[in-house]
Amino acid sequence: MKNFLMIISAMFLTTAAFAQIQYTSFNYKSYKMGFKAPSDFKITKNTTTEFTVASTERGATFTLRPVKEDATVDVSDAVELAKIGMVSVNAQYTNVTTVEESAVILGGNLNGYYINGTATNGTTKINFWSVGVYNPNGTIQFYGISTYPVDRRTTSNYDISRRILQSMQVIP
Repeated sequence: MKNFLMIISAMFLTTAAFAQIQYTSFNYKSYKMGFKAPSDFKITKNTTTEFTVASTERGATFTLRPVKEDATVDVSDAVELAKIGMVSVNAQYTNVTTVEESAVILGGNLNGYYINGTATNGTTKINFWSVGVYNPNGTIQFYGISTYPVDRRTTSNYDISRRILQSMQVIP
């Protein structure tokens, strides 16, 4: 019995170790921005106007777009940028949760604002995070959009999207 319990425990620990999500770094070198996403995400667009990573397995994407250079940026600009992202996924205020200036993106030398909720992409409902960020020590502003399907993977995709936002930083 003791050996059986040890075998079961070992199997559980091995399964838990393999179930952990491995993250990899992505760098938007055009603007010295970086973030981490699961290793099943791949770069699908890398231009001066957009950086997108996506996972076909999860049906999830994260897009970061530069907006303008302005030395006077503040959180009100970030709010407007997050709203631009929200509109780009066809979201309406009636079906989103808004959170004011957030600790989620107050790291890595960035400040900002995020909105998360549910939107309709054509006929499909999607969950999204929309973020407006700026570097208080720099001049560039960005908005980012993370989208994923409303399905059984919602909880893990919610956590993944949040972790992507939390990992955003200015890279040297």
